[in-house]
This record gives sequence, C-alpha cells and structure tokens, in this order.
Amino acid sequence: MASIKRPNILFLMTDQQRFDTIGYINEVVKTPHLDQLARESIVFQRAYTTNPSCVPARAAIASGRYPSQCGAPTYITYIHEHETTFMKYLQQNGYYTAVIGKQHFGESGIERGYDYEDIVDIHGPKDFANTESSNSYMDFLRAAGFTKNRELLSEISQYSHTWLAEDRYHIDHYIGERGKQWLKNNRPGDQPWYLCLSFPGPHNPFDGRGLAEEALYREDEINLPETDASALQGKPDYYRDLLLTEGGISEADARTMRLSYYANMSMIDKKIGEVLTLLKETGEYENTLIFFTSDHGDFSGDFGLVYKGQYVSEPLMRVPFLIKPPVAGFQGVLTEDFILNFDVAPTCLAAAGIPIPCNMTAKDLSGYWRDDREKPGRKHLYIEAGGVRSIRTDDWKLIHYRDRPYGELYHLKEDPWEKANLWHDDQYKEVKQSLQVLLLDELIGLGEKSEVPWNVNAPSI
Repeated sequence: MASIKRPNILFLMTDQQRFDTIGYINEVVKTPHLDQLARESIVFQRAYTTNPSCVPARAAIASGRYPSQCGAPTYITYIHEHETTFMKYLQQNGYYTAVIGKQHFGESGIERGYDYEDIVDIHGPKDFANTESSNSYMDFLRAAGFTKNRELLSEISQYSHTWLAEDRYHIDHYIGERGKQWLKNNRPGDQPWYLCLSFPGPHNPFDGRGLAEEALYREDEINLPETDASALQGKPDYYRDLLLTEGGISEADARTMRLSYYANMSMIDKKIGEVLTLLKETGEYENTLIFFTSDHGDFSGDFGLVYKGQYVSEPLMRVPFLIKPPVAGFQGVLTEDFILNFDVAPTCLAAAGIPIPCNMTAKDLSGYWRDDREKPGRKHLYIEAGGVRSIRTDDWKLIHYRDRPYGELYHLKEDPWEKANLWHDDQYKEVKQSLQVLLLDELIGLGEKSEVPWNVNAPSI
C-alpha cells in the first residue's frame, strides 16, 4: 500500500432512512443522483444496522464494535471514552479528518478524531431561546432573522409537517451547502482527507412538504405500507405501546407522512448530487472512496407504527448501502451478501493502508473491489437492541428477549414482512433451537479477546 496513492474518503450518511426509500429500490422515490452513484458502486441489497436507534448505531459505526461492546447499547448510553474511533486511526495515520452534520456522540467524552468539526445534532429548527446550546445551523437561522419554529414549519398531523420558509433554510439544504463549502475552501491539498457529511433527514419531523421536491410526488401515487396494525397479532405486547392512535396510522396519514419523507429524501439527493459534481470538478472523484448509508430505518406506517424503538423489525434494521470504490471507471454491481453498516470502520482503515485492530468486530469490505482482500462471507447476521438479541439467516430470523417468556421467529423466505410469528409453533421447534445455538455462539464471540487461543499449543475445542 505504501507505493499506492491513498484514497480520499467521503462518508455520506442520512438519518432514519429505510432501505426502500431510494430510487433504485423503489421507483416512487425520486433520487436520480444516488441512482447514478449506485451505477458506479457496489450495491449491498441486504445491508443492516447493528441497532435500530441513532446513538447506539452511530457508536458502532464510529468504533467498528457492536453497541453492547462499546458502551452504548441503548439510546441513553454513550460510547466509552476509552474506545478509539476509526476517524482517530485515520487522523493518526496522516489523514485530515472532518465532519459536517449529525453525529450523536451525546455526553461521551471520547476523543472523536476530527481535525474539523461542524456538528449539528438536531433534525430541524429547535430551541431558539437557548443560545448556549447552539450550533452553526441555529446561528444561521438567527442571523437570517428567524426567532420561532413556527416561522419555519407547521404541523399537518402528529406524523408530519409542512416546510414554510425558503428551501435554503431547511437543515438538509444547509448541511449540503456546508459540505460544498468544505470541499471548495477547507479540503487539504497536501494530504488525503476523510469527510463525513451527515444529513439529519429524512428523520422526523417529516417536513418535506413545502419543499420544491414536493412537486415530484402525487399523494395518490405514494405506496402504502406492506402491513398494518392487524399484523401486530402474535407479536409481543410492547409493540402496541408504540401505536400513536387506536388501530395505528390511517392510510391517508401514511400517504401524507411518506410524501413528506420522500420529498425530504429527494432534497438530500439533490444536495448529494451537487457535492459529487463539485468533487468531480476538483479532479479527485476517481481517487475518492465513497460510502452512502443510514444509521437505521423507520416503521413509516408498517404495523400501523411510525418512528423506531427497541425493536429489530426489518423496516428498522435494513438500510441502503453503497460503496463507490476509488477505482477509475468502476462498473456498479449488485450483491445479496449480508453486511452491517458498521463495516464502514474497518473498510476505511483497510483502504487507507492502516492495520485493523483485532478488537474491531466489524468486517472489512474492501475485498469487493480489491483482489488482495477477502470478502467477509457472512452466513448470517447478529443484531441487537437494548435487551433484545437477534439472528438473521438467509431464510429465518429469531428474536430473543432477555428475561422474557416470549420471543419471535419468522420464516423470512416466505414472510419477508414478518406477519406471522412462529415462536410458539412446535412445527419449527428444531429451527428455533438451531438459531438459538447460532445466537449463543455470537454472544460468546463478542467477549473481549475471545479470538485469543486458550494457551500456546493447547488442544482446540
């Protein structure tokens, strides 16, 4: 690697974006720039998050370790200070590192590993009165004369909002512009760089209505959820605690909410397109490794639910995931291989020629474009959410609840939207037991230094 020019790295990220809210998966969603990027990328069609909530999922991405390993297993926990982020490894090895947008390190005192920071950990206008906890976006709005949230957006329903101001004041437009400014004015010319450009959308408040991109959609063309609240039958009762109304979100509200969600996604796509165009104009596009993914998904009306929580359902766990290699003229490919979004961490290190720490649980994906690296070859996925642990194979998913008598078992090959819980069906008792063994093996493997042999020359088990 020493004789090869090290690539720049651009990590494009969204917040709370489902796997099927991108044009190359769902033609209803208008994302032409991401669709073009997909044609130049490895498209991972079975990409998952480690955890269905922002803080744990992002802690895992930063550390390359599962949330339960790095000290952030829940939304109100934060990554341990003693962890080392992959950005820090890049920084220590000659990269100029930068972040613009959402991060969600919360109260952690960890050394994040950035030379340049413009962190905006909100999803829209918020708390105008509190100038002490400000960020560059809120400063931007105040400088423009705004003093109240209601000057910028209004509520359509409890599920979605309308944007009232000019598009340039929307948070995702702002983040996109800041990314362009960084590439123009702050990008170093004498060393490789890493930039995380992290959009706060399309996370609620679902305020895409009122944006110019609303014109791309008609409400009667918005696809409805695959399931409704009736599909909660047979699931653990705590799912119903997330219902905002009796019977779940209505079809009309689901269409309105999804239109706002899709329009917001189209704005993000437009800004990503502008960033990529600028990168090409700098002459550095071909030598830039580009990732695109999200931290987790959203129910978006499935099972009558909205948002996310301590659930490992497919709409929450599956995310879009693209890698554009630093290879001139790379032709895009599709793969059904299992990956997790925290695989970004070791993949960045491998691409930069930096040794991957042995305690990183995530897998290096550079074997998808480099002959000198192997592909991970996962046969199944292990995922988690607080007190929930899950195994997902080609055909099945098992969900275990700590200290609870219930669980979930789905035959995803025949039931991809998890409508029929087979946990108590004796016909699948052996399947359940085999998946429980897989889960136990994964849990043992998560222990610190579990990869180290018992002793030198000791008999192996």
